[in-house]
Amino acid sequence: MNREKTKTGFIFHRIQRAATRSTFARTLMLITAGLASLTACLLLGIACGEWLATVLD
Repeated sequence: MNREKTKTGFIFHRIQRAATRSTFARTLMLITAGLASLTACLLLGIACGEWLATVLD
């Protein structure tokens, strides 16, 4: 089962384990996750806006 774990999953697991030890790493991870979700929402909003402009045009 462990051999099937992907490299990305392994790296993420290592980061997660390190983050539980230090508050700074945990905060950094939260900020990074927040920025990533904000960027995703922004891109989605732009895409929806473009689609709406095309439909209404």
